[in-house]
Amino acid sequence: MVDVIISGCGPAGVIAANLLGMQGISTVVFDREKDIFPLPRAVVIDDDIARIIQSAGLIDKVLAVSPSSKGYKFLDQSGNPMFGFKRSGGCTKNGYTATLSIRQPEIEASLRQGLDRFPHVSLHTEHQVEGVVQDEKGVTVTVRDVQSNTLKEVEGKYLLAAEGARSIIRKQLGIELHDYQYDHLWLIVDVLAKEELDLPEMNLQYCNPDRPTTYIYHGKGQYRWEIMLKPGETAETVNREEVIKKLISPWVDPAKVEIERTAVYKFHALLAKEWRKGRVFLLGDTAHQMPPFLGQGLSSGMRDAHNLVWKLSMVLKGQADEKILDTYQTERYPHVAGIIEKAVKLGKIIQISDQKLADLRDELLRNLHDFPNVSEALHGLERSSFPIGKGVHDAKASVSTGMLFIQPQVEKKDGEMVLFDEVACSRFILLGIKRDPLAAAESVDCTELARLSVKSIMVVASDEAASGEFKAHPETGVIVDREGKIAAWCQEHEVDYVLLRPDRYVFGACRAGELNELMISLVGALREPQRV
Repeated sequence: MVDVIISGCGPAGVIAANLLGMQGISTVVFDREKDIFPLPRAVVIDDDIARIIQSAGLIDKVLAVSPSSKGYKFLDQSGNPMFGFKRSGGCTKNGYTATLSIRQPEIEASLRQGLDRFPHVSLHTEHQVEGVVQDEKGVTVTVRDVQSNTLKEVEGKYLLAAEGARSIIRKQLGIELHDYQYDHLWLIVDVLAKEELDLPEMNLQYCNPDRPTTYIYHGKGQYRWEIMLKPGETAETVNREEVIKKLISPWVDPAKVEIERTAVYKFHALLAKEWRKGRVFLLGDTAHQMPPFLGQGLSSGMRDAHNLVWKLSMVLKGQADEKILDTYQTERYPHVAGIIEKAVKLGKIIQISDQKLADLRDELLRNLHDFPNVSEALHGLERSSFPIGKGVHDAKASVSTGMLFIQPQVEKKDGEMVLFDEVACSRFILLGIKRDPLAAAESVDCTELARLSVKSIMVVASDEAASGEFKAHPETGVIVDREGKIAAWCQEHEVDYVLLRPDRYVFGACRAGELNELMISLVGALREPQRV
């Protein structure tokens, strides 16, 4: 019996497999297809997703093929910017640029190659999971070998269903979907050019009531248009070469590009009402589907995996009570629901087809830009900055839990500069600002901290590091806060200690003298998670 079975090796399934591999969890992955789908689908990932890929040890491969996005603006009928999403040339609090432009096949290939590092993780392509039964000890899945058309059974302790929107497992378990009543047909056209075209590098949304259209620049001569179908149009009437060439002709001479892919998609907004059914969990498109206007489909699935895997690992290693797994849905559901609702609202603004309403929208936003603070806010929107819901947090925390901690560059004891997460991958971290948590925590059970794999780290300033005027327990790691960002965060929140989860969300923080209570809260949360 393996620890975890994963059905589906798309983005959510493959990142989950890599994260489980990093934790030493025996995992078997089944995917119906022989190869990765070769054509582009998702086109961006956010900075926090780069951070997740970093935790899987694969960020260098992804950065090598993923340039920073130039931005995303929404234009009115006259081509004037109405609003846009925040972009920065430098790194965000997560240690990466705000958004990276990707080609999904390249990212999936890098993640699949990452599985080769783990002898305890195996991938079986051309194998489809067709059913599951479960009891208090584990799951038994029925798997069909697509080539030989034969069936076999595989036993595991848990099943992660990451099969996509048409999930067999979700249907078998009878899990219902909340329907946001948002269904619109859009034509997707991906093209290749032998040389760069005279087109913007920034992604643009043309909010024209006659034909709303999205323009996306992939880089390296790769471009995409997403074009909304009008009432009465169907996939059969628009997905034809002569029609496609006419539709993209306002932006590019069709003779100068090769049409790589076309497809008509129905943009949905759906959310599973249950993400856990006993020992089975839903991830990615199996759990949620959303319009693409925020570019959050792939990213949301990876966040699902990151949230669930560290909890599963602690349960499987006997470090946490099995009830902690219930917090997967209570934490992730509100975050995803917020993104879906925002995407639907944005879609309604984009897809206004009534001329008078479109004129009113444009005039309103033009007038709002007369106010400098409002104009700045409209061009600095964020796509996914929602906190996770209640779950594994300090119930008495005075700081904002449910948000990611910052990831600045820090200096290790040997002088190497690294991103913060590298100092203790996939473990709880107890940070002491100019204080050694182990030396200060005289009343804390250090044996319990070791059992939970809590890494104690002392953060010192540059001047302290230069003078050597600090002492640390032999088991305490020491990092130098060269940029002063960790100290500034703690000063802002008026705390001396910060306890971070393996996924780098803040569990809690406290002043000196309150550390024992914080650690007791952690032990209690893992034994009996906060009621939600």
